[in-house]
Amino acid sequence: MNSERYAAITRSMIEHENILLHHRMTWMWTLQGLLAAALVFAWEQDSLLLWLICAFGALSSASFGLSFVSSLIAVNNLLTLWHAYARDNPGYSGPPVIGTPRLKVIPTVLKPWGLLPWLSVVFWLAVATVRSTAGVGP
Repeated sequence: MNSERYAAITRSMIEHENILLHHRMTWMWTLQGLLAAALVFAWEQDSLLLWLICAFGALSSASFGLSFVSSLIAVNNLLTLWHAYARDNPGYSGPPVIGTPRLKVIPTVLKPWGLLPWLSVVFWLAVATVRSTAGVGP
């Protein structure tokens, strides 16, 4: 396979992972919004229902966070393969397969896909704790 074709395939695979990451972020925030709305209705009602909502929010946030990590690992693996290929086939003169490969200006943990799922877990646990200690409802 020539270098241009290999670069195009690698670029396409990285784009696909980024699209999946975007969709997962959208799904996560849609679910979190629905759970937050349910929380408002359950706040004064049944404490078991509130705990279930909070548990589901925390567990789903952790699940999304793990899927984000797997997506980042996939992109990193594709970049590693590309760099190995480019090193072994120095004739390629096209653009890089990603705009800022391995740029570490902002640590991954501070990027939205690295931080927000885990902050959501903390949020849901904090809400459950506050509700339990507040003694609100029946």
